Amino acid sequence: MSGVLDVETRRAIFEAITANPGLHLREISRRLSLKASLVEYHARALLDKGLIVEVRQDGYRRFFPADGPGEGMTAFSSRHRGMLHLLRQVVPVRIVSLLLEKEMMSHKQLLEELDVSGSTLSYHLARLRVSGIVMRYRDEGGKGFRLSDPKEIMWLMMRGKLEHASVVDGFLSTFEELHR
Repeated sequence: MSGVLDVETRRAIFEAITANPGLHLREISRRLSLKASLVEYHARALLDKGLIVEVRQDGYRRFFPADGPGEGMTAFSSRHRGMLHLLRQVVPVRIVSLLLEKEMMSHKQLLEELDVSGSTLSYHLARLRVSGIVMRYRDEGGKGFRLSDPKEIMWLMMRGKLEHASVVDGFLSTFEELHR
């Protein structure tokens, strides 16, 4: 493995992936002001040496630090990688942010807060449910959606270093409430 990280560009790509697990190829390219083909070339070398893991989902190639003993590396299970893939998308992360803040919301309440169509919201809620992030609830007060495990989702959002503004806004107050 010696020498793989001696190349400055490759080391910068590895550090970007380690600092922001789940970035996709084009986002790494944008953040580092490098051509996508150059990022792809160096990512291939990192993949070949087992330093990073690639996940292909919904047309994206996302990269994560490999599960391993390296100091400072963040290991994510395949389940967490799938969850983080969704949380790096605007509509799903906005849904999760609202559910962190309000705890439970109906489809109608979510529609009132989000600027999306009903079918778009249903599509994203279904994907969030399949991934294990969101679950349906039904009680005497009605029915709707809530986070399956808010602490796990917050851990994932913190470890994944999500930067979406709505995440930060709703996240801080919820974090304080859960950890009093």
